Amino acid sequence: MTDTIDNTTPLPLRDSNGKIIPEPIDLDAVKDIPGDDDAYKIRLARMNLILRFYDQGVLPPQDMAVINDIKTRAECSYAVDPNGHFLEHFLRAYLECSEERRKEQEKYREQERVWREREERQAASSKQAREPNKQVLFDALVSLGVHTVDVEFSGYGDSGQIDEITAKDASKQEIKLPDTPTIVILTVEHESVRVGGCHSTSACEVCKQGGLHQNAYKVDEAIEAVCNGWLEEVHGGWENNEGAYGSFEFNVAERTVTLEFCERYTETNEYTHEF
Repeated sequence: MTDTIDNTTPLPLRDSNGKIIPEPIDLDAVKDIPGDDDAYKIRLARMNLILRFYDQGVLPPQDMAVINDIKTRAECSYAVDPNGHFLEHFLRAYLECSEERRKEQEKYREQERVWREREERQAASSKQAREPNKQVLFDALVSLGVHTVDVEFSGYGDSGQIDEITAKDASKQEIKLPDTPTIVILTVEHESVRVGGCHSTSACEVCKQGGLHQNAYKVDEAIEAVCNGWLEEVHGGWENNEGAYGSFEFNVAERTVTLEFCERYTETNEYTHEF
């Protein structure tokens, strides 16, 4: 349900537009239920009100689905123990469902907190690795006679990748980056884009804590890993939905890296005509 109840709190009901519905509590509906606990009977009367709105189909769709589940539970319980009033079975089922949803929400909030803290640690680690990785990369590129490197990337539909890495010398002639020597860079494991991390089939404890790994790569692999990490750092989830594309430009002489990032989006133009 949109709201839950306890022993004292009224249940705000809402119509299909989200507006609170006045509660004409009908105590006559529960007058035949044994007992002198007025508060308990008021709660049962509210259950009767919920069922009436459910039968009329005026509750929001998400609440209709929840009430359907509660009603099914109550019917099963009533079939086993028909001595109690159906509204009593319905109230117990309602409270059970409310407790389950409360636990689910607590679990979700805890997962969200853990994820958020991990993201914060990963962001801090990425910033920590930035300058050391740049120094290692540029030192390697200088030794290979590379003047510029262009890295093109693209992605959409939850999938993204580095498309091409082009290295050129001072005369703008393309240079093939060799397999050796390998260089050691710092990498972080991310969920949405794997940018190195530990070379295992599952994340290790360092990855889980958003820490850094020292891994050896070929120069082109190092460039790819570092660029993926920078993309995740400044445009996390860039490959989702319509995605994005762009390029990194490495200026070896000036030891700078420039990112050109183009984000795609869907535009809708709406027109209204009356004739």
